[in-house]
Amino acid sequence: MQSYSVSIVSGSFERRKNNSGLLHGFTGFLLVLKTMDWTHYIPPEKKWLPFLFLAAGVLFVTFGLTGKRISAFNQWSKLFFILESLCFLVLTFVFISVGKPIDLLFTISWTILCIFFYYTENRMERPVMVTLKNEGVVIPGIVADKLIAWKEVEQVILRNDYLTISKKNNKYFQFEVAQEDGESFREAFNRYALSRTE
Repeated sequence: MQSYSVSIVSGSFERRKNNSGLLHGFTGFLLVLKTMDWTHYIPPEKKWLPFLFLAAGVLFVTFGLTGKRISAFNQWSKLFFILESLCFLVLTFVFISVGKPIDLLFTISWTILCIFFYYTENRMERPVMVTLKNEGVVIPGIVADKLIAWKEVEQVILRNDYLTISKKNNKYFQFEVAQEDGESFREAFNRYALSRTE
């Protein structure tokens, strides 16, 4: 199966990468708030337990604010999203026992969101490529890649700086090329695209 791939700069991927620290900071802040709510329901002999979650929340906030200085930030970021989801999962079970539906809904939602953040963080590690294949044009996405069937495509043109994909419904996608693969590759890429759209 013949295919051609070109490395691009995706605004949505770049925004997601830049927002990782903010997501950790906000998640840590929310964990501190929900832990404070938990302290109202915990028996006196177990009052020490919330301090573990408060410490974790402060750690997550600190990592969110300063983590970008760490060279292996992406690896640590994935680990922190797992820890954050585990903390909210434990709080979910805590609020089940005290019968607080609103708090329960909140902690379940943030557990799911932290798992989603972990999933998207994993996707940030792969190369961001637009691929031409027999089925159509594959455009990378943060959640899932999008396949545009050839019957929907009017024209695909690769230049040394930009890739333009025009659709028959007058919509188009334009991406900045991240890595230039040379004139011979561009010619082969454009020839293949033309053969599929004629």
